[in-house]
This record gives sequence, structure tokens and C-alpha cells, in this order.
Amino acid sequence: MLVCAGLSLVSGRDSAAQAPAAFELAIVNVDGTRPVLGQVPPSTYAPRLSPDGRWMAYASNETGRYEVWLEPLPGTGMRYRITKDGGSHPLWRPDGRALYFDRDHQMFSVAVNVNDPASIGEPIALPIKGFAQAEYRRQFDLLSNGREFLMLFPLPVR
Repeated sequence: MLVCAGLSLVSGRDSAAQAPAAFELAIVNVDGTRPVLGQVPPSTYAPRLSPDGRWMAYASNETGRYEVWLEPLPGTGMRYRITKDGGSHPLWRPDGRALYFDRDHQMFSVAVNVNDPASIGEPIALPIKGFAQAEYRRQFDLLSNGREFLMLFPLPVR
């Protein structure tokens, strides 16, 4: 789930008791109204809205390992794979021109042009390594300046 402007949440909803074929993606207002934006694969997790609210970055393991994907909102059926060597927990830079993500306890940045998503750049490794990170739960956050992270680093065992 993602807290958005206007006290809304982005939510993938599983209405069946068995494993879903897909998740419904919706903006959920605090009054319970829920305009549906589309469907995403059941392997989708960590969705993040772009600062302008027109794009969603998320991680999915549908290729056999977690990769970062991008798609327009509302959904059109078009999707763009951002990473090819693994990646998860995407975060948008506040200006919407880049995504940050992690791979194997290292941070990466990738330039994103939402006007031409097919021209996405190659990920660049940042000199930030060794932080604590769980598979399904992002344990870092980007500060509002878009250039600093709040992160957990393990202490050596004494």
C-alpha cells in the first residue's frame, strides 16, 4: 500500500480465497470509494506513483527474479521493464525524472523520461551498499530533497 496525496491509498485487492490471477489496482479514498485504475499481475509488489500521478513503478518477479517495471495510469496495457539484472523497491525522485531501486543491498538510479518511456537509461550503481533490506519490505526512504536516503545499516557483532 502507498499513501498518496488526498489521504488515498494505492491498493492491490485480492477478493478471492484462492491465489488471484491478477490484482485490481485502485486509488482508495478514506471514505471507501475506490476508482479502479486497472489490473496488475499477482507478482506485483511495492507500487509507487510518480510525482505527477500518471505512472506507476513497481517490482515483479514474473521473469523469475525481481525486476522494476513502469506503466502508465490508468492502465493501457503498455509496460516497460526498467531493469534487466534484478531490482526491487522502486522510489521516484521528487522531480519524476529518475527512479531509485535496490539490488543485492546496493542502491541504483535510472533516468526516466515519461514522455518517451522506451528511451529509459541504463541503471547506474550508487556508492551506497551494505544496508539492511528485507525481500518484501522496503527498509529505506528517500528524503524530500531527492538526494539523501534514510537507511538502516547493521552494526558489527561484538
